[in-house]
Amino acid sequence: MGANIDYYTERARQGRAWVDRLDPIALGVRVAVFATGALAIGLSGTYLGFWRVTALGLAVALMPTLRPAGPWATLLIVVCLGVLLMGGETENFLTLFPIAALLYAHHQAAAQAVTLRTDTYTPPDVIMGLLRRTGVTLLISAILAAVFSLLPGVFQRTSSLVVAAIGLVAVVGLVCVLTAMGRRKR
Repeated sequence: MGANIDYYTERARQGRAWVDRLDPIALGVRVAVFATGALAIGLSGTYLGFWRVTALGLAVALMPTLRPAGPWATLLIVVCLGVLLMGGETENFLTLFPIAALLYAHHQAAAQAVTLRTDTYTPPDVIMGLLRRTGVTLLISAILAAVFSLLPGVFQRTSSLVVAAIGLVAVVGLVCVLTAMGRRKR
């Protein structure tokens, strides 16, 4: 009986030491992975009803939170897009942009969670850089999406090749802005 108590006491001591080593920044990134994934599924599956979409969102968002290095972040994106396409609400800008923004933030957070260990110190500059890049990307994307959605008549008679070229120029411009931001800090 005494050996069992010693075993459990030692396991509790090891657990307490592990909790003391946890880094709040790395845990915050994991929480961001979970929250953005669950919200993206929740917004894309509003037609399913509260309990179904909550169960689906929690189940699918938990996997990339626990194992961000695996295929789970991509699976969440595929499930979210599948749920969205099954709902049929794919032409409303007010529905699509928040889902796209959450998926982007989810993927960024999952990529960052792969590199951050939860039991080592993470400098705040690492997270601030991630937040800055993500914020600039989402801001520029929101502006471009608003322009494209507010001017639908302009692009109805335009060739799809021209619209794709405009989108390519916009992406190259965004990459240039993000590259300049990265070089300015150094």
